[in-house]
Amino acid sequence: MTCFTWTLVPIAFAGILLYFFKPRGVTVDDNPLLPLYEVLMAFWAISFLTIWKREESEYAFMWRTHKLENSELLRPEFSGVMQPSPVTGKAEKYFPRWKRWLRYGLSLMLTLPVLLLAVGAMLGSLNFNGYIKDKDSPVYIASFAYFAEPGHIFAADNKYYGYLIPTIGHSVVINILNKLYRSVAQFCTDLENHRTEKDWDNSLIIKRVLFEVFDCFLPLFYIAFYQLNVVALRRELVGLFWGDEIRRLITESLLPYVTEKSHVWKIKREYARAKKDTDEKPFIPSQAQQDIVLEEYEQFDDYLEMVVQFGYVTLFASAFPLAAAVSILFLFIEGRADLFKLLYMYQRPKVR
Repeated sequence: MTCFTWTLVPIAFAGILLYFFKPRGVTVDDNPLLPLYEVLMAFWAISFLTIWKREESEYAFMWRTHKLENSELLRPEFSGVMQPSPVTGKAEKYFPRWKRWLRYGLSLMLTLPVLLLAVGAMLGSLNFNGYIKDKDSPVYIASFAYFAEPGHIFAADNKYYGYLIPTIGHSVVINILNKLYRSVAQFCTDLENHRTEKDWDNSLIIKRVLFEVFDCFLPLFYIAFYQLNVVALRRELVGLFWGDEIRRLITESLLPYVTEKSHVWKIKREYARAKKDTDEKPFIPSQAQQDIVLEEYEQFDDYLEMVVQFGYVTLFASAFPLAAAVSILFLFIEGRADLFKLLYMYQRPKVR
């Protein structure tokens, strides 16, 4: 996150300059320097990935984890038929590849309902925002599109920025669907019966990343390449930026903090009552025993958020040149929120 933040500074500065160096009376969308900025963004994206690979290698050597992911850690949950290995001749578990492909198909069938829910949420958001205008379209929902008409609550001309409500709501729904899909994806990955931890991780990563990309970017691609509406695309991006940040602060820091504090208060009240009712000294749990009630830290979710934000900044640079500058601000807030939740909200991460 620190590497991403500092690397964003030069391209964010270039994006801000677009709003100052433009002909009088011309919007940033028609700025003749905008194509140059897009080319710079393409080079920046390539450069950032190279810089991050170097950072990764540096940390890997510093922490002595270089090439550790290549080690074949066998999963104790792996099941199969014992038979001689064609390489070593020793008996080992074997699971036919065709059976795993059948389970891949079953995984697809189990994940389709969640994908359909995501598509439904996307279509609802697009109709609430008034982006689907063709009344003969099969995805046009008149009762939803009514609220986006001029003068109504979600209209683009709403002086209270009502058009942001469907986008922020869609961001919240995305978060709920991601939590649901995470459980489904883990169940399906277990069902596929992978032999090594690396194969299991890779299968889960593919499922999670594809769903996240599908869920987050499909509405933006629809507005950009079907509606061809740059202003609407910018509004959607601004709403997603704010919605994601507000949702993260509430669901990842504020709510878990209140829940954890109320749990601790309840335990202390029970200890005080026990001390009052008996002469024996009540049992005081250790810090480790208190922390066992906390949730386990899921680092993959935080990493996935950075991947999505990288997509917002790079894929739609021409529609929202301020995306990099806004990302720096939100990354600063996000970094402090992550530190807070690591210290107070979650168990100490497991060492691998």
